[in-house]
Amino acid sequence: MLELFEFDHGTPPGSFVKSLYLSSALLLIMGRPDSARAPAKRTLMVIPASLTSDTPHLREKTYRIGMVGRAAAIFRVDEIVIYPDLTTDQARDAELIRLILSYMETPQYLRRRLFRIVRELRYVGILPPLRTPHHLPRAEGLRVGEFREGLVVRVTDKGSLVDVGVDRPVLVPLRRPLLERVTVKITRAGGRPTGSIVGRDDVPYYWGYSVRVARLPLGELVRREMGDLLIVSTSRYGRVITDLLDEMRSALSRSRGVAVLFGSPREGLFEILYREGASPADISDFTVNVVPHQGTRTVRTEEAIYAFFSIFNALVR
Repeated sequence: MLELFEFDHGTPPGSFVKSLYLSSALLLIMGRPDSARAPAKRTLMVIPASLTSDTPHLREKTYRIGMVGRAAAIFRVDEIVIYPDLTTDQARDAELIRLILSYMETPQYLRRRLFRIVRELRYVGILPPLRTPHHLPRAEGLRVGEFREGLVVRVTDKGSLVDVGVDRPVLVPLRRPLLERVTVKITRAGGRPTGSIVGRDDVPYYWGYSVRVARLPLGELVRREMGDLLIVSTSRYGRVITDLLDEMRSALSRSRGVAVLFGSPREGLFEILYREGASPADISDFTVNVVPHQGTRTVRTEEAIYAFFSIFNALVR
């Protein structure tokens, strides 16, 4: 079945990586110099648990999941939702995707404390770096007003000591659970730095994505949890996206954000939703084709993600 989001293996990994970096550079050239600022609308990327089910080796699975994480960072996705798309148990596949995406999103100086050495992370060395604003290197000092991701490493009577990637931990005047990951705004620099814990929404620019595994099938998930979002399904059977830009822009202005649904390697959204007795039209505001007149037999899911968000960010946001 030649659905838009089937995979093929004809593209050498190196050339595809180069094309991804070129895509991000072109996005900035196309009138997006404000890429550091967080968008006002939330953006959800909804992907299937069988994303890498047709790839047998863990190395290739890691690479493909990494391309999804890189896309989420480039296009400032707030949340990645992994949904079950088959009738069989997909807990292991979904957890692999969640683990690798979460590892990618975590700043390097926090990874050793937050992630154990497990087989699933064996090939994380091939993951592309995100280079997002919250992926700061370890530094000797801090600036008042800057934001950093941190980890609670000690709790005292005065509050919590948080490792934010500098020589000295930052004291925040709240007692938080040990090893909890927090976002800190620096209130005093110097030899005894202090800070306050803030939410991600308080950071005035893009601060990474979160990942979760949904237990509900796609149709039920959208109906129950995404009612206040603009829902966009992607399929080769949809209307060409450029024909819908004005309508999508208007609809987005009236919603809290957008959730973009992607199909699996072997099945598109029409087939996945058919098992629930539904179709994309039943749960979506728009069903779009982002690669009309494609020159290849198939378009990979990760390629479709880049194609959709390149157009959406440049022309709809």
